Order: sequence, then C-alpha cells, then structure tokens
Amino acid sequence: MRGKEFSFLGGGRSGVALSVAFFVFLVSFYFPLSSKAINNIFYAFIAIPCVGWLLWKPRALPVFLAGFAWLFVAIAGLVVFCSSELADLKKIIYMVLFFSACMLLWVEGYLERVIFGFAVFSTLLFLIAAAECLWQGFFGGSWSRYAVFLGWEINPVYWGLSIVSGWAFLWVFYFDNCLSQRSRLAFLLGFAFLNLMVLMCVLVFQSRSALLGYLGFLFFYALRGGLFWFGSLVVAFLAAALYFSGWGELLLERGMSYRLDIWVDAVRRVVSECGIWLGCGADDYRFLGQFYHPHSSYVSVFYKGGIGGVVFLLGFALTFFAVALKGRSRWLGIALIGWGGLIATGNGMVSSPKPFWIYFWIPTLMAVLEVRGAVVKKYLDARKEAEPLGTWLRDYSRRLMH
Repeated sequence: MRGKEFSFLGGGRSGVALSVAFFVFLVSFYFPLSSKAINNIFYAFIAIPCVGWLLWKPRALPVFLAGFAWLFVAIAGLVVFCSSELADLKKIIYMVLFFSACMLLWVEGYLERVIFGFAVFSTLLFLIAAAECLWQGFFGGSWSRYAVFLGWEINPVYWGLSIVSGWAFLWVFYFDNCLSQRSRLAFLLGFAFLNLMVLMCVLVFQSRSALLGYLGFLFFYALRGGLFWFGSLVVAFLAAALYFSGWGELLLERGMSYRLDIWVDAVRRVVSECGIWLGCGADDYRFLGQFYHPHSSYVSVFYKGGIGGVVFLLGFALTFFAVALKGRSRWLGIALIGWGGLIATGNGMVSSPKPFWIYFWIPTLMAVLEVRGAVVKKYLDARKEAEPLGTWLRDYSRRLMH
C-alpha cells in the first residue's frame, strides 16, 4: 500500500512537507493564536495540497468517495441537520480533506511519527505546567486549576484531553509492546505509571472530561488485554490516594460546572420551543442566560439537529464501533478518549478546525483507515491506472468537441 503517492508534487519531499505542516497545525492549538490563524495553517498547508492530490487523478476520486461513503454521509448529515447557514456546508469539505491528509500520511508512513512528535511535545508542555502548578501550590499556598501557561490563558479541558490522548497513543503504539517484551513486571509498572501521569494531568487542569475519556480507554484496554483486575486495582489505589491525600478536593471543587443544568435547559428548549425533530439550529441562545453552547457535543447535536441529527450521530457511532471492533483497531482505545471527553465538552461533532480534531477525529479516522486498508489499496490502485488531470481534461475536451 505504500508508494510514491506524492509524486505529482515532487516525490517524498512533499510527504515530509505535509508532515511538518500537520505537526505545526496540531501544536498550534497550544499557542495563543486566533482561530483564523489556525484555520489558515490548515487551509494553506494541508487542505490545498490535499485538494491537489485528490484532483490530480480525478477518475479515481469516485473510488475514494464510494469506499468511505458511510463516513462521509454521516458527516454530511450531521452538518446539514445541525447547521442553519448554507456556508456551513464547507465543513463537509474540511472533514473530507482532513481525512485524506490522514490517509496520505498513513500510507507514506509519516502519520505515526507526527503523532509521536506531538505526544512528546505535549509531554514537555505538561511538565512545565505541572512544575508551575506545584510551585504555586507549595510556595504560593494556592492549589488552583492551571489555566495560564507562561503568561497566556489556555483552555484546561482541551489541554488535558490532548495530552492524555497523546500519552495513550505512546502507550498503545510504543510502550505496550516494548515493556511486554522485557517482563510482565516492567509492563505492569509502566501501565501503573501511565495511570499516575494521567491522574496528575487531570488534577493539574482539573479536567473531568479528560478523566471521563481516559476511563473509557482504560476500561476498553483492560478488557481487551486481560487486565481487568489489575486495572481495577490501579483505579482503586488512585482513588484511595486522592481521598486520603485531600487532592481529590481539587478535582471536585468546581462541582458539576452547571453541566446538568445546561443540558436540561437545552433539552427543554428543543422540546418546548424549537421542535424535537429538527432542533433549534445553530442559534445564539444563552443557556442558563450565560453559556454559549451546551458543553456536550452529543447534547449539542440534539439541540441543533433534533431527532434528525441524533439519527445520523447514532448511525455514525454504531457503524464506527462495529467496524473498529471487528477489525480490532489499535486506534479504537485512543478514540474512546475523544468519544468520552465529548460527553461533557464541545459544541457539535463537525466543525472548522478545533482542538477536538486532535483527540476525537484523528484517532477515529485512523481507526477507520486501519481496518479498511483494502479500501485504501483499491483507491491507490485506481490512482495508478488513472490518467493525470491534464490528460483527463484534454480527453474530456476532445469528447465535447466531437
């Protein structure tokens, strides 16, 4: 399946260029850049090259679209039902191009390297954040949620989910196999250390969404790997450590952050004011008079798209999990962090570039690609047989003239 698929842009160097652009795009969410700046990075250095790559062999494009039709139909349905403006349809194109970028990098062997680099970079940022948090706690006497990194405000929820997702990737693709080959004890100690690091991350950022997502990963990984009892023991030990040390209060001091009240308000408005079948659309309603969105991607789908949006969401979820489970995708456990995290954060499933592309869409799309390698190969074979765009246009113009 690996091949010179970047040849129309100058060989493997274009693969490296796309990899660098992809890495810069991912880490840009950590920095105080505007949404417009991050979007421009995606448009200029990822989307446009992928448009060129897909259109370079236009006869093969239907094979690509048909091979993953269920995925694109689900994305299109979520956009159509959950949007109120025609311009929102461009989000469908964004997702198709992002998927094609993941496929390109995966086929050329760069994707895992990029995510590895992102995970390492995320770890460095976490170590700085943790050091700052400990300094403030021990010497400043203030144990509070870490929300300012080196002078700029951050979103602790997005940071927590992105960092934990990166660690799960490192464990599944690198440390799991490496430690297993050494000894059972090394593996178990490594797994316990992973859980300890995740707990520290959750405490530093007070991100219950990251904890919720990681518990999904932990449950799935423990069941698949026959580690149910050890995983349960680790969870019990960490819970006890939180309780007796008093650090658990850091995690609980913000309560439920109005989540349940927001969700009740969203459902109430759909049922009593907007209509249960089509929802309220993407309006400017303030939940509880102050919040701009439902703080749950799933509730948001129901709020914006009603039953129609939920049908596409359920169809997408059921198909995805059936495909990923049957194919025993290594990415599935990592994807569960995003699927779990979106329970208590987010404003929909499909959007322009947002941080949840990192911890939700990348592992989800990669799980699909990993178990549908035959479909990818079929598309790549079709590309080899198809003529380039210039030849296709010349032949097409000749047919029109005759």
